[in-house]
Amino acid sequence: MPRVSVTDQVVSQLHHALADGTWKAGDRLPSENELATRFDVSRTAIREAVQELMTLGFLEIRRGVGTFVIAAPSAPAAGWGELREEFRRVSVRELLEIRMIIEPEIAALAAERATENQVQRLREDVAELHEATPGSTRHPADLAFHLHLVEAAHNKLLTRLTSLIIDFYKHDESATRANDYLDHRTILGAIEARDADWARAAMRSHLAATRAHALGDGKVT
Repeated sequence: MPRVSVTDQVVSQLHHALADGTWKAGDRLPSENELATRFDVSRTAIREAVQELMTLGFLEIRRGVGTFVIAAPSAPAAGWGELREEFRRVSVRELLEIRMIIEPEIAALAAERATENQVQRLREDVAELHEATPGSTRHPADLAFHLHLVEAAHNKLLTRLTSLIIDFYKHDESATRANDYLDHRTILGAIEARDADWARAAMRSHLAATRAHALGDGKVT
C-alpha cells in the first residue's frame, strides 16, 4: 500500500470539507495559519494542498483578498492521493507517451477556447522562462505554462489528468533545455493566432524534442 504524503492527506481533508459543504462556492477559506492549526500540519503542506485544489478547479487565489471556493466537488476524493503516488512511480518514457497522446490536443483546445486573461498568463510564463539558465534545474515557469495551458482548454477532466503529470515533474530534477523557451514561445504564438492545428503541431514537436533530450534516443519526430 503506497504511503500517502502529508500534503495528499491535507488535499483529501480539504476535498472532503468542500464536498460536505463546510465551505461552499463563493466562501473564503481561513488563512494558511488557521488551516495549518486546524489540520495540525505545516503551512507548506497547506500551501501545496491549496495549489493542488486550484489545479483541480475548486479554489482560486485572489491577490490581496484570500483563497476562495469556486466549485464544490460532487464526491470525496477517494484514492486520489494513492493515484498521485502511482503516477510518481511510472517511468519517464511512459509519462512522455501519455503526454504525447493528450497535450497536443490540449494545446489545440486552448487555441480555440483561451480567454484573453489566460493568454496573458501564458505570455507571462514564457517571459519568465526566458530568464531561465539552460542546464539549470527545471524552471517553475515551465510547469506553470503547461498547467495554465490546460486551464485554457476549459476541460475539467483534462485538468485533473494534467495535474498528475505536473506533480510528477515537481519531483523531477531534469535540467532546462536551451530550446524550451523557443518551443513555448511557438506554442504561445499558435494560441495567440487561434490556430488549433499549429498549436497541436507545435506541442507535438516540443514533446518530441523533450523525449529526445530526456531519453537520449534521438527520436525527435
